[in-house]
Amino acid sequence: MEEIKKLLGGVFYLATAETNGQPHVRPFDGAVQVDGKWYFETTNNKAVYQQLRANPAVEIVALDGPNMVRLSANVDEVSDEERAAALTAIGKYPPGEPTAAVFRLENARGSLTENGQTSPIEL
Repeated sequence: MEEIKKLLGGVFYLATAETNGQPHVRPFDGAVQVDGKWYFETTNNKAVYQQLRANPAVEIVALDGPNMVRLSANVDEVSDEERAAALTAIGKYPPGEPTAAVFRLENARGSLTENGQTSPIEL
């Protein structure tokens, strides 16, 4: 679990689908785990926000040398108390920032490659 925290806590790459079905991959600067759930943020004025709301299915990859985590997941936008806790943990925006949007990973499954060994994971 520590390697997963390290990998997702750094830069990870998130793949979404444009409204026309075209895949789009972009870097994000870290996810956090709060009470066993994984969160990341964006702002509600970006195209990725609209893409995530229209199609919550995502793919994620994070790399650090030979170590890698790959995930397929759905995302769910959170609000209120859960949003404030996640934004506090992320530390990029204050909990009251009106443009900050927080998404929680749901049903995340994939693999972790660590020291040349790959194993299935669920978050």
